[in-house]
Amino acid sequence: MIGERINMLRKERNLSMRELGEILGVSDGAINKYEKNKSYPSYDVIDKMSRYFEVSLDFLFCRTNIRDSSIVNRTNDLSGFLSVLDDASMGNIRNAYSLLENLSASFDLFKCEEATEDELQHLLRMISDMTVYFNDLHRLRRETTVFNKQVFDLHSSIAADTFHNLNKLLELIFMPEDSKSES
Repeated sequence: MIGERINMLRKERNLSMRELGEILGVSDGAINKYEKNKSYPSYDVIDKMSRYFEVSLDFLFCRTNIRDSSIVNRTNDLSGFLSVLDDASMGNIRNAYSLLENLSASFDLFKCEEATEDELQHLLRMISDMTVYFNDLHRLRRETTVFNKQVFDLHSSIAADTFHNLNKLLELIFMPEDSKSES
């Protein structure tokens, strides 16, 4: 229960009930009731606890033993994505896993400050645009079964945009900031 977690976290930081209460803006009596599960903290207090102790809400509520909320969120996101893949009943889902792993590696580059936010945002926009293109092609195939001018025009436009976006990404990654402003 949440009371045991609060007690454990408080003791890990060598805090008295009074000190924790001051940090959270509640009385030491309230902390005592929380720890004994006689009363439950408000959402605001739970949020403050989560931030102060740097743990996920799931950890506070004993839904997981993983403290780091980013790991919990990443796991939940991955589980959701994998559930969608499983529901699709794809025979070979290696490409989807590969996409997920490569995208994760791109976020790691950003976290390590090897890639800029502009570069990552540009990459995400390109991936989104290609997904929209894929969906648009299938919508057009439902509407017409022949390769007509509308399909060709869409493809030509997307191909030109993709080439332009790839060049922009190359420019973002390889051109120093000072030379970008000169051009």
